[in-house]
Amino acid sequence: TEGVAVELSGETARRLRCLREAGVEVAVDDFGLGYFSFRSLKQLEINRLKIDKSLIQDLDSDHGTLEACRGVVLMAHGMGWTVVAEGVETERQRSLAEEIGCDYLQGYLVCRPGHPAAVEALLAST
Repeated sequence: TEGVAVELSGETARRLRCLREAGVEVAVDDFGLGYFSFRSLKQLEINRLKIDKSLIQDLDSDHGTLEACRGVVLMAHGMGWTVVAEGVETERQRSLAEEIGCDYLQGYLVCRPGHPAAVEALLAST
């Protein structure tokens, strides 16, 4: 979560860098819930930013949230990161998340949780 960025130590940053160098992608989960600094996020050398579902669920009812998320997406893309919209449950949320430039969608609209065998079959069919 973004809270890790606030408490980031040199050792944590070094370990994350090693993971990235080994090909592991690093994502900040639940972005928008906690306190963060851009400097801390930059030090994390992340690949992906996941906008918290509480913000995505407000996209269609709060213009300020929509514009703030649009700004987050622009900032993330400027840093070379991809953006995931968490908690997408309606077509309107999907449409708005795509409109502001989210690269990926996550939520019940995309796929509900399922048995591992069903998930494997779904992934094999895509």
